[in-house]
Amino acid sequence: MNLLNELEKLPILYVHPDVRGLELKEALHAFSSKGEYQPVIPFVKRFDQTLDLGAKPATPQSMNYSLAGIVWDLYTAGILKGLETFAKPMKALISKDRNIGKPPSLESHFAKIIERNLRDDGLSCSDVKSFANWIYKNPHRCPGIRLSYQVWHQIVKNRTDALEDSDMADHQHLICLPYVDRITLDRRMHGYVLQAAKKIGVDTEGMFRSIGEMWKQETE
Repeated sequence: MNLLNELEKLPILYVHPDVRGLELKEALHAFSSKGEYQPVIPFVKRFDQTLDLGAKPATPQSMNYSLAGIVWDLYTAGILKGLETFAKPMKALISKDRNIGKPPSLESHFAKIIERNLRDDGLSCSDVKSFANWIYKNPHRCPGIRLSYQVWHQIVKNRTDALEDSDMADHQHLICLPYVDRITLDRRMHGYVLQAAKKIGVDTEGMFRSIGEMWKQETE
C-alpha cells in the first residue's frame, strides 16, 4: 500500500485495456473512407480503467479514489488476476501451432486472425480479406496487433524453445510497445521482438532488457 501511495505521486498515465479494439476501429474507419490510418491514443487516467471490468465493480463511480484504494478493492473483489489466467492457455496454443504440418503463409493467416478479432470485439467488415491485406501491407497500420502477430509466429517457429509463464506476460504487453517511450522485456522476448521488428521494418530503440540497461543508456 505504501508503494502504491508513493507511485501515485508520479505523473502516471495508464494503458487502455483494449488497444486492439481501438486500432481495429480506427483501421475500419480509414479503410472504409479510403483514408490513411491515424495513430490511436491508448491511454486512460485511472488504474481501474485499464481492466476488463465485466463485473462492473463500484470503483469507477468514485471521482476521488486513491490508487491503493482502487487496487485493494479490485483485489478483494477477485478481479485482479495473475499469470495463471492466461499463461497456460497461451502456451497450449503455441504448442498447437507448432504441431501444424503445413502452416499457411503469415499474410493469409492474418486475415483469419483479423476476422476473429473483429467478431470478438463486436465489429464487422464486408470484405475482411481485403481489409486484413490492407493492414498487413503497412506495419504502421494497427502496429500493436501487427507486431504481436509477428512475434507470436517467431515464437512458434522456434520449436525447441520451452517458454516460461513470464514470456506470455511479456507477449501480452507487446501491443503497447508502439505507444510507449520505453519498455522492458525479458531476454528471450526481447530477442523475439528484435527478430520480428527487423522483418517488418519497425523501430525498437525504446526496448530494453532491464531497467539497468535503460538507465545506462539514458546516462551515457
